[in-house]
Amino acid sequence: MKKFLLFCVISFLIASCLPQDMRVPQSPLLSVLERKSGLIAYLGADGNMYVSDQAGGNLQQLTRDGLIPQSQGAAYRIYQFPTWSQDGSQLAFMGVSGQGTQTVSKLMIANVDDESVDEIYTSETEQPVYLYWSPDNANLSFISSNFTGQNLILQSIPSQGGERTILDTGSPYYWSWAPDGRVMIVHAGGSAASSPEHLAL
Repeated sequence: MKKFLLFCVISFLIASCLPQDMRVPQSPLLSVLERKSGLIAYLGADGNMYVSDQAGGNLQQLTRDGLIPQSQGAAYRIYQFPTWSQDGSQLAFMGVSGQGTQTVSKLMIANVDDESVDEIYTSETEQPVYLYWSPDNANLSFISSNFTGQNLILQSIPSQGGERTILDTGSPYYWSWAPDGRVMIVHAGGSAASSPEHLAL
């Protein structure tokens, strides 16, 4: 146990002395032997959405118009809530932009194979706060709230864009898709909530 602890301490000390941008060389066999875990989506410090492989390579910048506010009330545009489709071929995420008291929310879907990004939903009164793909990747369901956060609305929209469908309201709100993507079970409300509790398909 003492040898292991000493090894860990020495490893951390060596790692802390390395330059910040240093990359450790990898064996050519690593790509064959390691388990593949797909792509990683993340929000950059500039407010834009990025995708990379598990080693940090093959970087794709999905958005280029992110804007971090420089002062209170200044214009901003930030992307957030990346959510992979069930087959890993598409990434849904939300963008919020505004200036002062005016705010606009958008839902975007990126196809990582051709790096295209499509806007499928826009609202000046509602903000999506949780995204959840249907198992067949045909629809994106999401909870939205007004900007005061008082009302939760369950909605669904085709992943290729189109008319949204408002399915239910309540607070707090939980839902799950059936494996075939045609039905979902929902639970909303509760004893401490202002809306009545209900369970539905």
